[in-house]
Amino acid sequence: MIKTALSKATVTAEAVEELAAQLHGVVASVVLLFYSSQHDAREVARLARSAWPEAHTIGCSTSGEIVSGEMTDGAIAAMAIDRAVAVEVSVAVVSDMGDASRVDAACQQLGSALHGDVGQHVGIVLMDGLSGKEEAVMDRLGDLTDLRFIGGSSGDDLAFSATSLIVDGDALSNAAVLAVLHVPAGYRVIKTQSFCRAGKQLTPTRVDAAKREVIEFDGKPASEAYCEAVGARTVEEAGTRFMSNPVGLMDGDEPYVRSPQAFDGHALKFYCAVSEGIELDLLQSTDILADTQRALAEANSDGRVIGILNFNCILRTLELKAQNKTHEYASLFSLPTAGFSTYGEANIGHINQTATMIAFLGVDAGAEPA
Repeated sequence: MIKTALSKATVTAEAVEELAAQLHGVVASVVLLFYSSQHDAREVARLARSAWPEAHTIGCSTSGEIVSGEMTDGAIAAMAIDRAVAVEVSVAVVSDMGDASRVDAACQQLGSALHGDVGQHVGIVLMDGLSGKEEAVMDRLGDLTDLRFIGGSSGDDLAFSATSLIVDGDALSNAAVLAVLHVPAGYRVIKTQSFCRAGKQLTPTRVDAAKREVIEFDGKPASEAYCEAVGARTVEEAGTRFMSNPVGLMDGDEPYVRSPQAFDGHALKFYCAVSEGIELDLLQSTDILADTQRALAEANSDGRVIGILNFNCILRTLELKAQNKTHEYASLFSLPTAGFSTYGEANIGHINQTATMIAFLGVDAGAEPA
């Protein structure tokens, strides 16, 4: 059993009480909470621990919340996963995202769970969205385990001031929360980014990795090269194309999106790291609704999905808002769904302008676990 809930109460105690009532009946092994930064993280953490003392309680601040049928701002969304679905849950904290030894220590805490059957164990990772260190965490996880870690970077309602995470009664910053769920019936990963190749390539030839900046593309100032690629006459015009024309590291026809954030003189700053010397494709946006509907249908073609965690990029949310299509997007999720609008997504690495999702499966008597 998986249940999801939403509270728009502005008083945190009232909100958590409403969530607990909506989630009644689930004997949860883990409860995930995605809360607007209008709520105090310490209070959310304390109240969640009190409401679900027998479960792990993890979550983070958002730039918008997602539940089945609705995208909101200023609320708290939650998902409770029953022990019948996630029979074991292991949780650890990376207390300093910039210190690789802290990632190692967290993974040691996870113990044998980190090396479980990849078809029945899935990782959830929540990271401070203003740390600028997500790549370091994801790269180290890739070194230490074959498990998939799916998740997102915490937001703060577009204030870009401070984000927070919670874990089992504590509130954290500049940290990452790792959870490994043993789900015997299996799971599926959904990744949808709604872009296609635009037919042009850009190769970073000079970068400042620490600042996530490209200084030169193909030996030219990054601002000049990007303007040429998108057909813009000025950097001001080019800046309006960031959302519809990011760049992608291609895996066959599948892009891993790197989204431009702003020009810094002649340099181009990105929301995630861009590596020197690796060819990138200029991308063109497509239809988020059609792409998401197709991805969900493929993931649930056999009807076994019983709940979805959705980590959806804030840039996708802003595009949906601009098109007045947030309700249409949320309505695509008829199954129990919870998630949030992120400052970056996690799926193998750290990416942008993508929705990364975990689709949990129910037991099918006629099928082997996925």
